[in-house]
Amino acid sequence: MGSAPAVAPGLLIAERYRLDAPVPDRSADPVQGRSASRVGQLWRAYDEVLARWVAVLLVEDDELLASRVIAGARAAAGLTDPALARVYDAGESPGIAFVVTEYFDGRSLEHQLQGGRREPGAAGDWLAGIAEAVAGADRVGLYGMAPA
Repeated sequence: MGSAPAVAPGLLIAERYRLDAPVPDRSADPVQGRSASRVGQLWRAYDEVLARWVAVLLVEDDELLASRVIAGARAAAGLTDPALARVYDAGESPGIAFVVTEYFDGRSLEHQLQGGRREPGAAGDWLAGIAEAVAGADRVGLYGMAPA
């Protein structure tokens, strides 16, 4: 893949996605300072071609991991569930692989679960939506895409 660029605000990925700011990892271990679930670095970026905010996942230097991430993006591109971020683009630039998705500026599932009890009917609808999203991911084979 070549030499990875210095990842910083303003970096242009694939000649169109300008990095703005890293997205905080809410699942990071406060002691270790890293996430057990996130692969790579997640950034908010601006798509200069389509004039919209996007999320860009960057994976540096590891060709095996980069190929797995891009394969996962291909599989996820077929998902249309409103509970999941849509995949817009994926590829490689010198020294770095990237996946571009819809950007959500909202609360994580973990944060929503900490919000207190829900009425039974609302809770059932909410869980059914999550189950449908997970089933869709399973149908396209995303269950096995996590890095070892």
